[in-house]
Amino acid sequence: MNILRDRFVRWTVIIALLSQIILGLFLHVIKRFDFLMVSSISLWLSFLIIVLSYFSLQRAFKWESRRFYRSVFSGMAIRFVIFLLMLFFIYKLTSLPVAGFIISFVVFYVLFQWIEIRFIVAELKKK
Repeated sequence: MNILRDRFVRWTVIIALLSQIILGLFLHVIKRFDFLMVSSISLWLSFLIIVLSYFSLQRAFKWESRRFYRSVFSGMAIRFVIFLLMLFFIYKLTSLPVAGFIISFVVFYVLFQWIEIRFIVAELKKK
């Protein structure tokens, strides 16, 4: 199975790459190279979490409602734990700015979540 055949993944990859380029150029122009690494980490972590969330939701749509809700809520808990682990890692093991990570993670996560919701709503309208 080729994962890039999925329309959601293709669009999310395109938006992530464009975001990385625009972010890199913007941080270069304002000479904030210290935020480039942390914002890139948050971008790609948000990307990974949303893509995994999307595929778990695609699978969960095939289940009965009780199992569906259990899958959705456990997926949300797992995503939150991943975020906390990355936050702990950045805070304790690196000298990267934690505030920059949190702000950029939230911005990218909301962007990708919006895209995911649009694709899911479109999927539900088809059925």
